[in-house]
Amino acid sequence: MKFLNCLFLIVGTTIGTGILALPLVHPQNGFIPTLISLVISWGFMTLSSFMLLRAVLLHKAGEDFIIIAKKRLGDFWQVIIGASYLLLFYALLAVYILVGSSWLHELTKDLISLSIQHYYVIFTLLAALFIYLGVHFVGGVNQILSAGVIITLLAVIALGSEKIDHINLLTHNFADFSSAMPLMITAFGFAIIFPTLATYTKKNTQILFRSLYVACFIIIILNILWIAVCFGVIGEEHLVKIASKSSEGTEVVFALQAKTNNSSVGLLAEYFAIFALLSSLIGVSLSLYHFILDSFKLRKTKYYKVNGIALTFAVPLLALLINPSSFVGILSFAGVFVSVVLGIFPALLEIRNNKDSKAKSDVILRYLAYITFAFYIFVIIIELMNLYK
Repeated sequence: MKFLNCLFLIVGTTIGTGILALPLVHPQNGFIPTLISLVISWGFMTLSSFMLLRAVLLHKAGEDFIIIAKKRLGDFWQVIIGASYLLLFYALLAVYILVGSSWLHELTKDLISLSIQHYYVIFTLLAALFIYLGVHFVGGVNQILSAGVIITLLAVIALGSEKIDHINLLTHNFADFSSAMPLMITAFGFAIIFPTLATYTKKNTQILFRSLYVACFIIIILNILWIAVCFGVIGEEHLVKIASKSSEGTEVVFALQAKTNNSSVGLLAEYFAIFALLSSLIGVSLSLYHFILDSFKLRKTKYYKVNGIALTFAVPLLALLINPSSFVGILSFAGVFVSVVLGIFPALLEIRNNKDSKAKSDVILRYLAYITFAFYIFVIIIELMNLYK
């Protein structure tokens, strides 16, 4: 049961709202460059996740990334990792509130008339209630949601594949090839939940590594099939038009329904989008909640649950109320924090932990860590260049 919970939490956190953004990340590049960017990003994120899990297992259950950074890398990196970690979680939660509010509006617009700001507040309160109910309740619900994500996504892929125009899958423009990398790596940010999983399994190495391997395989297959259907059915030109709008991901779903002229595809795609949103929301908000409880030492206070949940959701909610943004833009910028926390940090830990080891496997991992470090520095530079274009 713990293996399934870990597997579904990893898959559910990854195959979430971010997958809706993948076809909209510089779609003018075409399918082939997008596919290559996806596989490269997945490869490096899988490698750095393996390094991070090794590091987490060297420490006590319950010790988060901030404690690990202080113990292994010192005060400077503790501040850098802590700030990046918090900003990453808040950016992801802002995306989930943005997209969740959009879907809530779509589902209830014929019944009630509210402003989008009201939907932000309502959706946030519903999400907070889920976390308040506790990890065991959430774990059970997440299994259902993650199974729903996989089933509905496979159904959309199967039905949509009948309408694929294979000419659309041959499109390519490598001139701006690397520009998609910052968002691509954000789509594979499942390693943020490792401290929570280590605590949940009591550092059961077999369960954790087995769930990581199986989940990584499932994740890349589903992502490849998804972008193939989106590019093959919707087409590059239409995806570019959608990307130019301030999209919350709903337009991709509606475009699939329109292009296939199949109401079943539209309905299944809507269910997939909702399941994906809720499963990724649970994984991220639960990890941030536990991080806040530990970092601010709230567990021994009287109202620690309420205070922890308030600190978890208040910041992203206020940020959206003040300045709503496109979820593609937020996810792309979050790629900087992902690069620091889930790329550079694991590479530095691997280098530090293995610096004196002569074992062949450790030496190989140490050299891979140097390559990984260089890759994520490259991704940060790309995102900074994208911001100032």
